[in-house]
Amino acid sequence: MKFKTFLAIYKNLIILVWWIVILIIFKVTTNFEFSHGNSLIFVFLMFALPLTLYIFGLVYKKKLLKAKALKKGPYIDKIKNDYKNKILQKEFSNNIKNLAFAIEQINDEVVLDNPHLLIVFQKERASLHLKETKIYYYYYYSLKVKEYCKYDKKLLQYNSTIYLYHLIIEKLNTLIEHPLNYIENKKNFWLVDSITSEVLYTNAKGPFKKKRSNQVKEINLLTDN
Repeated sequence: MKFKTFLAIYKNLIILVWWIVILIIFKVTTNFEFSHGNSLIFVFLMFALPLTLYIFGLVYKKKLLKAKALKKGPYIDKIKNDYKNKILQKEFSNNIKNLAFAIEQINDEVVLDNPHLLIVFQKERASLHLKETKIYYYYYYSLKVKEYCKYDKKLLQYNSTIYLYHLIIEKLNTLIEHPLNYIENKKNFWLVDSITSEVLYTNAKGPFKKKRSNQVKEINLLTDN
């Protein structure tokens, strides 16, 4: 049990024990004959701790009720609460030191933006978009799933927001590991690691093949435009 929870639950008992101890001490030491300001000390000791615990109990109870309501509320509200309390900013800044994002809440969306990438937390899902490409990674925390493919994640509403952030951060760390090639033709597109030739995203069903019709764009996420 956490210390704060212990204080909140047993505050009345703690106050009763405190009063008994103070009464015994003053009975033994002064027999309740006050002089030289002893009465002020007695009043202070009798009411300072109880009043402090009472105020703490009210504040802590309000905090617990708010946390309980947030836990049962929409997933996007949890994300907005993380943004408000700087938790989201801390997770991304601490775990991706090579990427800087401008982070803000726009209406009901929380947006992380930089020259190459756009991350948007919406009501039903989060998305990671590689700008000037057709590359979108989706992270669904609603049962309403759209455009789902093998690169996406779903059922995230049963996990903490920190788990969601770490999934996105893990993908970002993969994308920044090496320079990338974005390849596109009339029908298909690919995101390829330029060093290992690993295909990181594609809408094509077959294996990647080099064609003259392919348009290639080199991308380094660690450089500014």
